[in-house]
Amino acid sequence: MSPRLFDRLAAAASVLILIGLGMVSYYFAKKAEQNHGAPAVEGRPDPDFFVEQMTLMRADANGNPSVRVEADHMLHYPLDQRMAFTRPRIISLDETQPLTTITSRKGSAPDSGDYADLQEDVRVLRTATADAPPMQLTTETARVDMVHNLISTAAPVQMQAGDNRLEGVGMEIRDQDHQLELKSRVRGHFPATTRGDDTKTR
Repeated sequence: MSPRLFDRLAAAASVLILIGLGMVSYYFAKKAEQNHGAPAVEGRPDPDFFVEQMTLMRADANGNPSVRVEADHMLHYPLDQRMAFTRPRIISLDETQPLTTITSRKGSAPDSGDYADLQEDVRVLRTATADAPPMQLTTETARVDMVHNLISTAAPVQMQAGDNRLEGVGMEIRDQDHQLELKSRVRGHFPATTRGDDTKTR
């Protein structure tokens, strides 16, 4: 079985899982109303189910797998319509873009899966390309917008690409055009480059 066919089958299975989650959430919400004689309070902290070693796929507009979301542990909260993750991992599957993997200790996402909010030791790892070395970015919180292929944070950020280092506060990465913007307090370290007898610092 080819990797692409496997990803398509996994994406279809993920859709069925999400439909099932919605049905289970609706059932538990209705049971809560019946048991208490009144509508349940929004934001109730009790999860209705959990999944160990979770894997979900998100497809693009053409039905091709675009993102894989993994987690060691997932709790689903029906009244918030949100999922909470332990050690989530978000992996890009777009073959036209460098492989990007985003990890953290904790995270959450709405049932729609349109975005994920990550907390604690957030790391963005991008593989090398013909024109650029591998890149690693670290921060404490980040939102991954899977609809617009956008990664953003208001927290301090440290980034390293090869021997070059940047840091700042607030960041936005637009994956489609490979653009990274640091919002404020930007500082960088670019080692001197040597060409023949000339040494230049960038």
